[in-house]
Amino acid sequence: MSKRRVFAAALVLCLLPAVPVRAAESGVTVMVQDGYSCDYGVDVPFTRSARTGSYTFALYPGEAVSGAPEVTAAVEITAAKQVNVHLPLRYDLAGPSTWTLQVTAHVAPGREAFDREASATSTFTTAPTCGCPAGTAGAYYAGNGSEKSPFWVATPGQLQHVGVHSASCLYQERDINLTGTWTPLPTFTGIYDGGGHKITGLKVLGSSDDLSPKGLFSHILGGSITSLWIENATVSGANASGTFAGSMNNGSISFCHATAHINDVDGYQWPSLGGIVGSMTSSQLENCYFAGVLQSDKGSSGSRNTRWVGGISGIMYNYCTVRNCYSYVEYQVTDDAFYVHVPLSVGGIAGDASQSLGNDQFLPGGVNSFYNYWVASGSGIPQNGIANLSNSPAGPSANNGCSKLSSFSSLPGGFDSEIWEMGTVQLPTLSGSVQTVNAPVLKIFTQKHP
Repeated sequence: MSKRRVFAAALVLCLLPAVPVRAAESGVTVMVQDGYSCDYGVDVPFTRSARTGSYTFALYPGEAVSGAPEVTAAVEITAAKQVNVHLPLRYDLAGPSTWTLQVTAHVAPGREAFDREASATSTFTTAPTCGCPAGTAGAYYAGNGSEKSPFWVATPGQLQHVGVHSASCLYQERDINLTGTWTPLPTFTGIYDGGGHKITGLKVLGSSDDLSPKGLFSHILGGSITSLWIENATVSGANASGTFAGSMNNGSISFCHATAHINDVDGYQWPSLGGIVGSMTSSQLENCYFAGVLQSDKGSSGSRNTRWVGGISGIMYNYCTVRNCYSYVEYQVTDDAFYVHVPLSVGGIAGDASQSLGNDQFLPGGVNSFYNYWVASGSGIPQNGIANLSNSPAGPSANNGCSKLSSFSSLPGGFDSEIWEMGTVQLPTLSGSVQTVNAPVLKIFTQKHP
């Protein structure tokens, strides 16, 4: 009579960066039970036994096999080498969490007389996937920062941590509510995907002796922001100020919108204010809108002129592209007679479009503008979509691809109904109240936030 032998799979756990979309690894089939799914999870390095390739993987919260598992999966392995078994797992993205993995090896057909089922367990704690030491404030717990596997941003601390990984790709996983005063993120060269989520409570308060650009990001250099909603923001600065970024060079912002109050502080002679971005160079804005207040006064010194104010961007250098955007703005803009040789430039879309030669030298410029609209009220309101095309007191204004409206009654011409729909927008006012207006809205936000 032959002996019956018992085996248990040897487990070595090593958490690798989770990926939002993962292709099945060759030689591994994972069938998650009960319809459980998640866009991130854990990878388990595992080598099959020579006597079976059939297993059940179960993950339990905490340090023991207790209660019902969070996720259970039937796993078939045909590869003889070590493979990664990917399990979806809704673990905490904000910080470390502890889990226990139980793997049960099933008896292969024909070996019932020799083997029986056996299980092995191992406990692990999720670790940062961004290379930061455990315990680092704001560290990321999903993704590796690549385009295929971006870092997942879920908390205010993780949003601030973007500044440590400014060349990475990031994905905002949920709405984020900020409190207190925000320090603008430094120069950003990566990709930030808002995932159709919003950031509320952004408050940037500049001072007269600080000329750094002000916004959620200070400066975007070759980077991009997409699918992000910034709600009820306040941004002030002495130089370039905008909701998403103070300045942008060779970057892009798309499918984004903001409601905010943007104003300058008494400091720099010629600040630039824009609803989306303060100043942009060789950059693109597409399918974006701003609703709120643009406020710029001559300042307590009585000797300062606001140079550029625009519903989308204060100034656009070197042929930027603006397409399918609109602004819905209450203006409070006053001129300064002291600087009569430097005209005030206020536009529904942009205050100025010029070519920069460096050393404060400029040539007449332009902007690639298509299907852009603006609605204006208040004092110092713009008369044209682009206030100045030459950076000169005698420079012409233009409505290239821009149209002034008194209000929105329907989806404007050029707006794609697959992307936009008519809805309502909460418009901040100078008095501090909020006015509800009919206006186009991006479907990516209404679908997530009805």
